[in-house]
Amino acid sequence: MDILAPIETRRDDTPLASPAGIDPLDLSTIASTLKSIVNEMGDVLARSAHSTIVREAMDLATCLADAEGRVVAQAELNPIHLNSTATALREAYRKLDIGSIGPDDALITNNPYEMGQHLNDFILFVPVFCAGRRVGWSGTICHHLDIGGGIAGANANATELFHEGLVIPMMRIDMARDLCGGPFERFLAANLRLPDPVMGDFRAQQAAALRGRALLQAVIARYGDNRVER
Repeated sequence: MDILAPIETRRDDTPLASPAGIDPLDLSTIASTLKSIVNEMGDVLARSAHSTIVREAMDLATCLADAEGRVVAQAELNPIHLNSTATALREAYRKLDIGSIGPDDALITNNPYEMGQHLNDFILFVPVFCAGRRVGWSGTICHHLDIGGGIAGANANATELFHEGLVIPMMRIDMARDLCGGPFERFLAANLRLPDPVMGDFRAQQAAALRGRALLQAVIARYGDNRVER
């Protein structure tokens, strides 16, 4: 539906619902709000990051997806990331038991065969729950300075993926247990030459994803889960 097209009205001047069963004003307002959320997530990530490649080069992306893993909003930051999030979520739904995901869980990968980027790009998704039900996902992508391998950064002399660094397959982690000094963070830091800026950027990713979750929950509280999901 073209949200800029004139709204057809009934004889009593009551606006007709859109083909999706949503009032056109709600459709426009909610869509604009979702776009604002991913833009704010990008600001949080860029301003919280430690490295210049994120803060200045803006090698990052943010998105929101619905409960089925379909991306519905993505910030216009680094265009090379535009298809990565949707691809990664499809892989997660194919390989993991998504139905058992809880509010404290997250999904993470840097595997190029699961999201189409190189190993330096980490994708992190946190689920969005309302009233005990998963209604969507908040996701971030960030290019990290070092991921191990033959050299820091991109290894132009690599002849196989393993020369480039640590490969993290699509996995489910518990944010309270595995992050914030937990085993996943310690494992990751042990494989890095520059753990401080990389872990700083990773935590900025997490903060941006959690901010997106909180904002989406606020939108649902205002408009209702049925209306926002439709």
